[in-house]
Amino acid sequence: MNLEKVTDSIDQLINNIVAEITDESINHSYGYKFVFNTNTLEKYKNGINEAYDREVFFYLFEKLEEMKNHCLYWFEIEDKEKRDTLIELLNNYRKNKNNEGYRNVPAKALKAYEGSQSNVIYVGIRTGKGEKTKQKHSNIAGRINQHLGYYGTDATQGLQLSSYASGLDINITLKVFGFSNLRDDYLKLLEKAVARHFKPHCGRH
Repeated sequence: MNLEKVTDSIDQLINNIVAEITDESINHSYGYKFVFNTNTLEKYKNGINEAYDREVFFYLFEKLEEMKNHCLYWFEIEDKEKRDTLIELLNNYRKNKNNEGYRNVPAKALKAYEGSQSNVIYVGIRTGKGEKTKQKHSNIAGRINQHLGYYGTDATQGLQLSSYASGLDINITLKVFGFSNLRDDYLKLLEKAVARHFKPHCGRH
C-alpha cells in the first residue's frame, strides 16, 4: 500500500466535502440559514432558561427541532466593523470571569488564526440522537439556545450573545448543516477541517 497516495486521497476527499458544505453557490450547502439582530436579544435574567417560546426565534427553533441527527454550524457577520465590535466585546467579557453572573464563553482562537479576517465568529458541532429520539428539544436546538445565552446553567460554554451584545445593532447569520448516517469521529474531523477553512475568531479547533 502506498500510504502517501492514500493520505493524499483522504485529504482531497475532506477538502471536497468542506468545499460543498461552505460553497454559497450550492443550494444545499447548509441545511438551514437564519439571520437575527442582536438588538432582539434580551439580557439573561434569573429564571429564564430558554428562548424557545420567544416570537423572534420561533422559526429558528421550529426548523432546528426537525434536525435530529449530527449537525455542523457556524455564526458569521458580514459587516467587518461590526464583526470587530462583537469580537472586542467577547474578548473583554472573557476577562471578567470573576464577575457575578459570568457565563462561560469559548476560548480565543488558535494562534494560527490570529489576525484572521474571516467573517466567521465560531464553528461548532452537535451530535444528534437520531430521528427516533423522543426528547423534548433536539440537540442542535439546545446548543443554539446556549449560544444565544439563555441556557439555565452558566458553566456550559457558548457564545452567550445576550450577555454582552444585547441591544446592539449587529446582524448575525447562523448556518447549520445536517448530516445523516455520519459517525461521531467523522463529525469531529469535519469540524476541524471546516474551522481550518474559515479560521474563526474564537474556539479551540
